[in-house]
Amino acid sequence: MVQLLITVEEAAKRLSIGRSHMYALMGQGQILSVKLGRNRRIPVKALEEYADAKIGEAKGGKDNKA
Repeated sequence: MVQLLITVEEAAKRLSIGRSHMYALMGQGQILSVKLGRNRRIPVKALEEYADAKIGEAKGGKDNKA
């Protein structure tokens, strides 16, 4: 089964950043999150898009979404 939404902690671990940094990125609108009841979840696709944008920036590309 493919997981579409992951916890903030799981998302932070996948990006090798801290939990508070993940919340900061979410607060700045750099990473999309959704609310499910009282919980926040991150779409895996949002992490991929963020990483792609950062890679594009590092390469000097035009894709500067993040």
